[in-house]
Amino acid sequence: MPNPNFAHPIAVDLDGTVWSCDVHQIMWNHMKKHQPLAARKISVLKFYHRPLWKCYLWHHVGWLDHLWNFLNYPLLTTLTRWHSQGAHLILATGALEPIAKVVRERYPIFHDIVASTRSVNCIGHRKALKIKEFSANFAYLGNSYWDIPCWRSSTWSGMVNASPQLQRLGRCLLPQPHVFEPQIPGFLPC
Repeated sequence: MPNPNFAHPIAVDLDGTVWSCDVHQIMWNHMKKHQPLAARKISVLKFYHRPLWKCYLWHHVGWLDHLWNFLNYPLLTTLTRWHSQGAHLILATGALEPIAKVVRERYPIFHDIVASTRSVNCIGHRKALKIKEFSANFAYLGNSYWDIPCWRSSTWSGMVNASPQLQRLGRCLLPQPHVFEPQIPGFLPC
């Protein structure tokens, strides 16, 4: 994959991109298994107030150390190289800000964070607008249909673990989408 322009920030999605999973879904599965009554009580929030559902998971399940097993190490290697070459990396995620901070503490290659809060689910157009607060011109790496507004707002778009259908759509919608290889074996795209 060719390098993006390092003169502009590079925003990188977390779930499905830096991680090969959805962090909140892993936490939700953990809660359903170990705290089924609590999970039943908040299940309606998953569909009607997703930011609050994410907060509830964070406060009642917390960090799960086995989440580090889902990291996309080939991508992290590339991001670390780009960081050493002067790239300004932004961790842009729909995950909660505390989760993004945990990732940035462990991997200090990320200069800034764009993440969900208790009241705002930072995905799609909201995420694109938050990234634009850093720079009108930016590169974006993502993996799902929710990333289309970010790719369309970016000057350079990279697809990581995107499904073949999304890659075809990206070739129609985006000037020059770059597909990051290698894809993670056994990964099921969003």
